[in-house]
Amino acid sequence: IRQQASIGLHLDFTEFDHAWPLRKLILACMTGRIDKAWVIARIQAQLDAFEAALATPPDYVDGHQHIHQLPVIRDALIAELSRRYGKQSPWIRIAQTPPSLSIKANIISWLGAGALTHLAQQANILTSPILLGVYAFDLSRDDYQHKFQQWIKQAARYEVSALMCHPASHHEAAQDGIAAARYAEYQALMSMNVAQLTQQNGVTLARVPH
Repeated sequence: IRQQASIGLHLDFTEFDHAWPLRKLILACMTGRIDKAWVIARIQAQLDAFEAALATPPDYVDGHQHIHQLPVIRDALIAELSRRYGKQSPWIRIAQTPPSLSIKANIISWLGAGALTHLAQQANILTSPILLGVYAFDLSRDDYQHKFQQWIKQAARYEVSALMCHPASHHEAAQDGIAAARYAEYQALMSMNVAQLTQQNGVTLARVPH
């Protein structure tokens, strides 16, 4: 499967193991009132766990609820990736959304997309510059299918982009806070010919940004 898809670390500070509420974490990072040593240790522990489980470094790193872009966390992440992997560092998924009327999309970008991109460039770490797939987890199967088709068309405008999605079967998503959205995405994606859709729009699926 590694030849067909990249496998990455979804860095978490808000869901498991001494999790912070998202708003509290954002405020603490924005004001510098978070223990930098604890942040570094948490990043190291999650990278260690990934490597122990898969016997390989991650192909890329992103963040649950995009927390990897926050001040303090982004600095610690870049430093640790550089220290640990050097020139072979995983690439980083940047949550820089296209110009949008969506408040959620704009907030996600504002929380540090530009700053993380700058830090990554300074460290010679590859990034995915544009993130598609942002919505409020409020779409039906048919609405998500329509939205997904729009995102694929939008992807054709950019040299490189990432499209995030969160599909899961109903059983797998039963305990998740966005279970209904996950299942709607699953149903929508299963009912589409994604390969044909990308081909029709001149979009090529690839393992890494290039």
